[in-house]
Amino acid sequence: LCSARDSNPVEGNVEHYGLLTDIIELDYYGKWKAILFRCDWADVNTARRIKKDQFGFTMVNFSRLIHTRQQLIDEPYVFSPQVKQVFYSKDPTDEGWYVVLRNTPRDLFDMGNGSRDDIVDRSETLPFPEQNLNENIPKY
Repeated sequence: LCSARDSNPVEGNVEHYGLLTDIIELDYYGKWKAILFRCDWADVNTARRIKKDQFGFTMVNFSRLIHTRQQLIDEPYVFSPQVKQVFYSKDPTDEGWYVVLRNTPRDLFDMGNGSRDDIVDRSETLPFPEQNLNENIPKY
């Protein structure tokens, strides 16, 4: 179900599409941290706001949003592990529609909270054969 107000219940996973508007870090006295994303969510309950094109790409229309923080029961927040990053490409042939482009991260790095002083410069000098360049220049 999309929400308690959902008048068209569908069994299974329902994908939601949103635009990130804010990132909030909750710090519980240094013992536990949580990252929340605040988003403007597209209405995916109607066929007028989400569709598939002839190539199978998902298309989203952000002209009607849900969870707009206008009502007390609106929930614009989501925990960061609950989302996947996508990109939106404006469809030049269909006004107001965006093609959803899924992204697979190549790698994740934990850069830590260290400073530049913590970085150790490790370089290794490898021996290489010396070559006299004058030997390769022809004499006229």
